[in-house]
Amino acid sequence: MPEETLQALPTPHNICSEFLQLFEGLDAALQAALRLAAPMEAFSEAMLIHVGLPYKIVGRLVHLLNVAVDEGILEAYSRAIPQGVLSADPTAAIAWGWRMEFVQQQVLKVMLASLHASAHYGAIPHR
Repeated sequence: MPEETLQALPTPHNICSEFLQLFEGLDAALQAALRLAAPMEAFSEAMLIHVGLPYKIVGRLVHLLNVAVDEGILEAYSRAIPQGVLSADPTAAIAWGWRMEFVQQQVLKVMLASLHASAHYGAIPHR
């Protein structure tokens, strides 16, 4: 079956619900880092820091991203840093990317829903 056909198939609702439960069970700091990373296919530590990662998470960021690797959410790139990462962070020695596109899409949905809720209630997200 062609990849385009597979990608066009809807994701079963129960898989989305299972992922949401998994995501909500993660450390809150890891959730915040993943939400910031969601729009990017690959990223470095510096890229996340520069897009507004809360200061209290910065010191734990590499550890948190490696936890996400252990959980099967992200994969680490140390030998072949993606060109998009090197363009944004020429000194990157390691980068991370999403292990599965489905996971990235689900985290992006969580992030967008959070932004929508904040805008709807007039709240400004904390940094």
